[in-house]
Amino acid sequence: MHHLRTHTRSMLILAAALIVGGLLSGMPAAAQGSAQTADSDAAAADQGRRVFLTIYNGDLALVRDVRVLSVAQGRSLLSFTDIPSRIDATSVSLKSLTEEGSIRILEQNYEYDMVSGDQLLRKYLGQRIEVCTQDGTAYVGYLISAPGSGESLILAEEPWGGSIVAIQRSEIRVIRYPQIPAGLVMKPTLVWSLENISAQTEHEMEVSYLTGGLSWSADYILTLDDDDQFADLTGWVTITNTSGVEFEDAELKLVAGDVNRVRDEVFYYELARSDKALALGTAPAFEERSLFEYHLYKLGFPTTVKNNQTKQIQLLSASDIPVEKQYVFGSIPGSTRWYGQSDKAKVVLRFKNSEENNMGMPLPAGRVRVNKADVDGSLEFVGEDSIEHTPKDEELTLYVGDAFDVVGEKVNVSTTRVGSNARREKYSIELRNHKTEAIDVHVVETMTSGSFEILEKSHDYKKIDAYTIEFVVRVPADGSATVTYEVMYTW
Repeated sequence: MHHLRTHTRSMLILAAALIVGGLLSGMPAAAQGSAQTADSDAAAADQGRRVFLTIYNGDLALVRDVRVLSVAQGRSLLSFTDIPSRIDATSVSLKSLTEEGSIRILEQNYEYDMVSGDQLLRKYLGQRIEVCTQDGTAYVGYLISAPGSGESLILAEEPWGGSIVAIQRSEIRVIRYPQIPAGLVMKPTLVWSLENISAQTEHEMEVSYLTGGLSWSADYILTLDDDDQFADLTGWVTITNTSGVEFEDAELKLVAGDVNRVRDEVFYYELARSDKALALGTAPAFEERSLFEYHLYKLGFPTTVKNNQTKQIQLLSASDIPVEKQYVFGSIPGSTRWYGQSDKAKVVLRFKNSEENNMGMPLPAGRVRVNKADVDGSLEFVGEDSIEHTPKDEELTLYVGDAFDVVGEKVNVSTTRVGSNARREKYSIELRNHKTEAIDVHVVETMTSGSFEILEKSHDYKKIDAYTIEFVVRVPADGSATVTYEVMYTW
């Protein structure tokens, strides 16, 4: 064409029409196929495909993808598509399960130069393209600029110069290219140059890699009985997949624990042992076992984890768990979290993760929602807290909320300096109970130094740790009680 501007609408043979801004229009099958690795001698098919998916806490997963492939003797190329966009390319490993050592890996490449409007423009810099504007005008010329979004696209009549035209991106309806340029792929692709040194040409090949975009968490529902003395616990696993690919009929494992990672890599061992069913009273969905210094939960059936999907699977179910409800004024013993100061008593639930309490399995960290039935039988939400990874036979402590009818007031009665290396302090703590029944209140006091001595006290106390003491005080119905003590610090 000798003129940059034309009003003809003829299509180029085998042209792919790409509307700038992201709309793909009329791309023929031949053009789509060329976006993959065209020179591969062996293609990864789905025949006999098996997927093993191990998801860790903290946006990390180990994928093992097994496929039956035809691999020619000697040297050839092999490509795998359906690869997550957040794959750690340095973690990729490929091997033959059919005959160990029969496949030598000569070179490994991760191709992720994806087809996009901007990428096509960059690849066609200096080459001939056709641009159609909103009013139907067609321009054919050599692209001499690869603009960013919002900039003009500049075409020249000849590659060495001649007349030029600048077209605003907002005016462009369609850009037509002769073909998809080499080097661009439709999906992230792993490509190997390999050598088959065996007589076997059909191999079961396994590729394994680490990837981001997959995570899991645990959520629990604790339902209290009428007297707050027993509870039922159900646990759910929530899996989120934003990796960019679907994992169909995957054998799923979940690892609970703080796995050390160095620059987005992971140190792990597959040393599984001590299988144990998790769910109690129901058919177990997961089996729990040890994995190095962590805990692994294996799903008992294959599951499909779709891209951009959140999936929930029941982890456990336990009934009639003995629960102790406490009113705590001060800090909460056994908890490392800070809940703030309040003049109201905190409501705390405690129970032991033991077989005697119908539990006794390692619990992954997660959020615990607490429900209780109203007088009409409907369940109501009464509070929530989070738990850390909890081994069996350890106690769980849940801060549910503040008691409406139980308040306290702490007063520093006096502070006296004793010589140059001691100080005496007196405190009075008044507890008021506006309930219609008597209750016990746990008054927990944190000392400012580990070097202290209680000189006087109104109630017996228990030393929790080097800095903490606890008084258990009976407060009558619609009444009050006062705790006093004097402490001396030395240094």
